[in-house]
Amino acid sequence: MEAIFIILGLILLGPAVLAIWSLVVTNRLEREVKALTSKVELLTYQVETGGAQTETTPEAPLHEEVPAAAEEVPPEPSMEADDDADAATADAELSDEVEVEPVHAAAMAAAAPQRTGFEQKLTASWLVWLGGVAIALAGVFLVKYASDQGLLGPATRTSLGFVLGLALTCGGEWVRRNPKHGLAKIAPGSYVPQAVTAAGLFMAFASVFAAYGLYELLAPLVAFAALAAIALAAFALSLLQGPFVALLGLIGGLATPALVSTDAPAALGLFSYVAMIVGACLAVVRYQRWWWLAFAAIGGGAVWAFLWLTIEHTPRDVFVTGVYLIVLAAMSLLFWWRYELPERGVNWIAEIRGATMPELAGWVGAIAVAVLMPGLVQFSDQSFASLTFVAVLCGLYGWFARRVQSMDGLVVIAGIVVLFVITVWQLPTTGQQFDDFPLPGGWRFLGPVLDNDLVPFASTAFIFGALFAVGGFFSLWQAKRPEVWAGISAAVPIGLLVLSYLRIQDRVPDVNWSVLALIIAGIATSAARALVAHRDNPRMANAFALYAAAAVAGLSFAATMMFDRAVLTVALSIQLPALAWIAHKAGTPLLRWIAGIVAGVVLARLALNWNVLDYPLGRDIGSNWILYGYGIPAVMFYWAARQFRELRDDHVVTLLEGGTMLFATLLVSLEIRTLVEGKLAAERYSLFEQSLQTISWLIIALSRMWSHAVTPRFTKLWGARILICLSLAQIVFLQLLVSNPIMTGDPVGVYPVVNVLLSAYALPGILLLASVWWLEAIGFAIFKRPIQLLSFLLIFVYITLEVQRGFQGSVLSGDPQSDAEFYAYSLAWLGFALALLALGIYRGAPMLRYASLGVLLIAVLKVFLFDMADLTGLLRVASFLGLGLCLVGIGYVYQRFVFPHAEAPDDQPAEPSEPDAQPT
Repeated sequence: MEAIFIILGLILLGPAVLAIWSLVVTNRLEREVKALTSKVELLTYQVETGGAQTETTPEAPLHEEVPAAAEEVPPEPSMEADDDADAATADAELSDEVEVEPVHAAAMAAAAPQRTGFEQKLTASWLVWLGGVAIALAGVFLVKYASDQGLLGPATRTSLGFVLGLALTCGGEWVRRNPKHGLAKIAPGSYVPQAVTAAGLFMAFASVFAAYGLYELLAPLVAFAALAAIALAAFALSLLQGPFVALLGLIGGLATPALVSTDAPAALGLFSYVAMIVGACLAVVRYQRWWWLAFAAIGGGAVWAFLWLTIEHTPRDVFVTGVYLIVLAAMSLLFWWRYELPERGVNWIAEIRGATMPELAGWVGAIAVAVLMPGLVQFSDQSFASLTFVAVLCGLYGWFARRVQSMDGLVVIAGIVVLFVITVWQLPTTGQQFDDFPLPGGWRFLGPVLDNDLVPFASTAFIFGALFAVGGFFSLWQAKRPEVWAGISAAVPIGLLVLSYLRIQDRVPDVNWSVLALIIAGIATSAARALVAHRDNPRMANAFALYAAAAVAGLSFAATMMFDRAVLTVALSIQLPALAWIAHKAGTPLLRWIAGIVAGVVLARLALNWNVLDYPLGRDIGSNWILYGYGIPAVMFYWAARQFRELRDDHVVTLLEGGTMLFATLLVSLEIRTLVEGKLAAERYSLFEQSLQTISWLIIALSRMWSHAVTPRFTKLWGARILICLSLAQIVFLQLLVSNPIMTGDPVGVYPVVNVLLSAYALPGILLLASVWWLEAIGFAIFKRPIQLLSFLLIFVYITLEVQRGFQGSVLSGDPQSDAEFYAYSLAWLGFALALLALGIYRGAPMLRYASLGVLLIAVLKVFLFDMADLTGLLRVASFLGLGLCLVGIGYVYQRFVFPHAEAPDDQPAEPSEPDAQPT
């Protein structure tokens, strides 16, 4: 029993303690604001009167009375004093300071807020509230002591606890009305009455709950009514004593349904009670302007709706739950109706930054109900009643948005609710499929194209689309932000069409989707034509551009819904050049945001959607959806980027240029995968495919590096960097290590030179050498030497493995199988070293000569460490003889062409000439 009382106390008093802290801070800020307001009004009066001193103190527009010290009339100043005052005034004006008149100095000093010390805070507020908590717990423990000692029965104990709580409550109100009692005077703003009243309400609340939950002395209905009465009494007392009492009543009132349980919970009783508690609290909030308390009330009401929907809701409760959600939304929006809002212009950013507490509370309630409404539809099995409540909610949001400018975003929330309802709609799994529906001779144009079980879904989408299209168009004419209404009028029908298509496309012939898209395009075109004459108004021009964009979207969907699902994304990309053209002609920047959103959807759909791997492919590389699924978006992104570049919109251009490069790269990579494996979802990633991907990435990177050197662009720079890094990572970790044919045993091809080894090692090495020239252009100069070394290594590996393939065939074992093969490695390496040396001397490139010496060193080590022991007969002789001749010849070449000695006198040695240091 003790644990139950302690837990109950923590539940009820924990949030209250937090509220006390926020209340103290709020009161302190209000006092400071009032004092600052008084100062400003005093200074304003001085400026208006020119600083003249009068015989009497003028009426200052202060919130508080001017102290007596401010009413004393100063003596009349002399002429010298006036001169000195003028000079002082001039000095004050030069230093941008306003000199305060002596007549008002005392008043300002009195109005200035006194800094509250720690001792005053401790004794005036913290200790008072701690004492109130102690009093409440003392009453609980007194009842417990009587119970432990067997002094009183359960009925007597709970009755005495309730009477004691009632006495403390009345005592708190008596102290508030009679502050001059006791040893000291109680200040008007003291927390003592609130603390005593809160302690009494807590004890009364705990006593009623104990009588019901612990001793079963009260029936559920009686206990419920008693606890509700205590909560309402707290609201009433808060009007006299302060917001903490109201917070305590709200917490107790909302906790009552959880504390007083019943075997047969009813939605009507629960939501009627919660609505009464929330409404009473909001009424107190509006009357006293304790706006922070509105968040707790609205949040508590939304939590109860969520708990009921997820735990106890049944389809027969749809009417009660729906009415409650509408009432909660209405109370959230209307409790501050006709509250004067500051003027913040028509910019949404300014509206958000300057939002007041009542507006924020309204947004919280509107969003909470909007989140819960789709759940009501789903848990009610998409009944007609639940859909009616969705329509009522959309009407409420639209009505309020039309009358309060700062809340016109509510109509956007209403549109999102409808789209989400269609998204989570539970469709039946039966019905006729139309995957192989015949061509024109068998089309069912506008006949019975829907199964009966799809009629509710399609009808709902159609009705809501029509309501938003018509309602948004007629609401935009007198609105301060007509683009909001035009946007929702154009976007919701298209969104409903796309969602419906994605969900039931297999059960409706494609031609019907095209007809619907054409109808939407026609309606949007008509709306745009109606706005043409008003394009001089920038905001009406934005509305015109939105309808024009909707018409373009409808036409693109109509043209592409005849094909498979991959083309739906293509339809979105086709809109980008059209949006750019409309933005250029209409002269409105709004479409750049729409273009950015469309581009982001296309990028996410094609670059981040792993489901594309399961899309069926055509028979060959030129007939599958990849060619147009990525090729057309790449072209559309490039075209739109060029048009937006003329508008100097760098952010959208960067996004579109990045999409162009991404789609082009994906197009090449996916076509390579289709060519090699035959399907995108293949688990195998062979060395041949890796090599083709690397070559394609390096070629694209080289083109971007060259283009960036000519015309610097952000996307070219980072595109080249990313592709270079991807290529290097794949070469090192996959092609050289994991997928090396010596490690895997995979065949490399039967043809000499032209085989997998050429594409895996030789060609990437050559392309890496070519990229060295442009590394400085992309800021990768630090990687110049490592990339050169990697390119030489790749060519060296290719020569080595090609020699091994010539002796061993298509499958490489890794070990030489004959002395001739072992000797051939030395010849190949020496030949490679001589070729690098010749090229280095011809080009004057020291790096090539250094690479030549490195390969030569490998050949020397092989001959002396391996050929001496492994080779026999003439091959051993030829190995050493060939190595010796090469070393001597290389020494001669270096002396003749690299470090030639100039003729010098006999007494002076010749100085070697400096080698040409021209880089590769």
